Amino acid sequence: MQFEIFLVSASYVSNRKFAALAETLVAANETPCDVVRLEHQGDHMFNALDRALANGATRIVLRPIGIPFSQSLRKWVPNAAADWLTRQPAHQVKLAIAADLDEDQELLKLVANRPYRAEPIAPKIDGMNGKGWDEPPAYEHHLLVCTGPRCHMRGSFGLLEPLKAAVQQAGLGSKCLIASTGCLFPCNNGPVVVHYPKGDWYQLNSEQDVAKFVDDVLIHQRTSPLRLPFAPTPAEPSPEKAMLHANE
Repeated sequence: MQFEIFLVSASYVSNRKFAALAETLVAANETPCDVVRLEHQGDHMFNALDRALANGATRIVLRPIGIPFSQSLRKWVPNAAADWLTRQPAHQVKLAIAADLDEDQELLKLVANRPYRAEPIAPKIDGMNGKGWDEPPAYEHHLLVCTGPRCHMRGSFGLLEPLKAAVQQAGLGSKCLIASTGCLFPCNNGPVVVHYPKGDWYQLNSEQDVAKFVDDVLIHQRTSPLRLPFAPTPAEPSPEKAMLHANE
């Protein structure tokens, strides 16, 4: 049986809008399928692959959604899927990834010439400035939560919302400024949270880790075994700058 998984890369799409898109794709597709996000929150590709296999799929096709689709994700997703494949029984399932939609010239022509609705835009002074966007709210702890595709796929429990909930439950909501981010670089150690003003990095793999992080770091302000061994390191000067200083 063939199964298809639509891969959506859109960090700023609301859960409601994503759910509507997923419902439309599943209803319109004649092949059994699933729809997952590659970033932010919710279900992820590995879970969808597991479900497809459990439902009897013998061939799974990954179908990137987006015009254009991220070039870096296009390179990484097949490698991540290949890694998943190594953990499955040999010869039980075959994997493939579909061509990007922007390679379909007929589809692009259809999009370019399709009738559309247009809403008028009137002049608005300071229209680009949002209410409350002048300065950050008061905080003691600034937490940067990676919701990029690599951390998202490693954190099956969905890190952002459990962390927010744990912070609120601990009575620290007014003291913590939590921001979701894209890639924070050490993807192989994800899911990653960075805690400022100390600048410490943490790997939180479960809701139990989240609870321990809140208790150790935010409440009791003690060293946590979840801390990653990263620290600021001065960048070495380029050869050109080194030569310049040598000649001074």
